[in-house]
Amino acid sequence: MKILYLTPSVNNEGGVAKSLSVKTNYFIENYNYSIHILTQNNGNSPLFHRFHPQIKMEDITLKGTIISRFFSYKNAINHKINEINPDVVVVSDNGLKGYLVPILLKKKLPIVFECHGSIFVEEKKNSHWVTLLKAKYKRFFAKYFTRFIVLSEESRKEWNTSNCEIIPNSIAVNPSKKAQLQATNCIVIARHSYEKGLDRLLLIWEEIQKSQPNWTLEIYGDFSQNDSILQLAERLELQTTVRFFEPIRNLEEKYLSASIMLMTSRTEGFPMAILEANSLGLPVIAYDCPIGPKSIIQNNETGFLIQNNNKTEFVKQLNLLMNDIDLRIKMGENAQIKMLHYNHQTIMEKWQKLFESLITH
Repeated sequence: MKILYLTPSVNNEGGVAKSLSVKTNYFIENYNYSIHILTQNNGNSPLFHRFHPQIKMEDITLKGTIISRFFSYKNAINHKINEINPDVVVVSDNGLKGYLVPILLKKKLPIVFECHGSIFVEEKKNSHWVTLLKAKYKRFFAKYFTRFIVLSEESRKEWNTSNCEIIPNSIAVNPSKKAQLQATNCIVIARHSYEKGLDRLLLIWEEIQKSQPNWTLEIYGDFSQNDSILQLAERLELQTTVRFFEPIRNLEEKYLSASIMLMTSRTEGFPMAILEANSLGLPVIAYDCPIGPKSIIQNNETGFLIQNNNKTEFVKQLNLLMNDIDLRIKMGENAQIKMLHYNHQTIMEKWQKLFESLITH
């Protein structure tokens, strides 16, 4: 089977790129699929995650005005489809142009949209009406895909389109290891974007630092394009307890050396960071944002799900977990058991069945 993925970039540390590397590597190694990935504006170099050498990476350059970029995109993807002749096209692009692919293609093919976020996701702060207008646009064009793949039941309800099918992310770390939860440090995996809400996290940590002066916070994520979070940490005088790190490929040891994972995102999809942390026995505290954390965290069982933007409650529950190692251990054990539902082989079989069904109809 020949599959063409359309995505803006795979050369970053984000969850979409990581999920794509995990899936496409598996397809080649276990099903002998032929995989092509088409990116934009040097979005495939240099790579951050490992992609199988048999994957054929190609890139298109989009320049000029919005209109000229749109027509360049349309012409480029049709040219590549004629050249590659894929059995299935998979769109993994939350940008507005990604939703137009079914009406841009001249050749009739099964087209799958792989949705990794909330319909209300915003990389930067926008007005409420702009966000609602974008959501209406996305929902309108979502129905034109052969299948619209979401990551959870909550996501299916949010999109509310008849072609939805649920295939969650899978676990890409070794679940045989387990965090000891003795350390006095928390971990966060998030790029420095508005969506990830690190500004909300630092306001929480400002309060935590007063009651838990021995605890530290480690934040792993790209800040090369946005250093406002670093500036905020300095203004709040958090330099002694908050440490910022560049993204790293192998986070397993970092999870294992932490005791709690935190997430303060404004929107999420189905966070691989929570899956990975839970699979290694790490409890997670997260805001109940649209829509990902609630799909994974069992409140009071595997961690705490906090009412969105309720800083006081977040601080309270984080203090509780910091002060109670037995509770951390219990929640970590519960989380590790729950993660058995996201076995990598089981999830990949769902994808394989989906692709097979599309080319036999």
